Amino acid sequence: MLGDQSNSALYKSLSFVIQEEINKLKQVFEITLKIEKSLQENEPNSLEDLVYKRGEYIQFYLQLANQELALKKQNQEVELEDSNISYLNQLKEDYLRQIKETELKAEVLLKQLMKETKKNLTNIYKYRELRKTYVKESGKFFNEAFFIDKKK
Repeated sequence: MLGDQSNSALYKSLSFVIQEEINKLKQVFEITLKIEKSLQENEPNSLEDLVYKRGEYIQFYLQLANQELALKKQNQEVELEDSNISYLNQLKEDYLRQIKETELKAEVLLKQLMKETKKNLTNIYKYRELRKTYVKESGKFFNEAFFIDKKK
């Protein structure tokens, strides 16, 4: 039911956009007729005038062609959206499922990481204690050896 409502809203908005584009094309056509009439009425006095007027005419038709291409692209996008709505919904569901699975895996990995970190911290503390003991013992040994050498 929701899909039908969203499709209906999509079609309404697209029909509005298409109607706007049709109105723009009508305006462009009217302007084209005015330009052609102006070119016929105002025969160029020189080659420069002719080149300038033809350049304007070509530029106008390039703009018209660009608008037509944009409209075709927009229509293709609309058709693509219509044909892929269910596919996109399926992708959305798949991504949400993957996100949940990833979150669960992340929780498991985080717990393992916490255990390893705790284990490593314990080992670090043990190493520090052993090192302190070693430094004390080696210091005693050094002092004893040093004093033995001095006595000789």
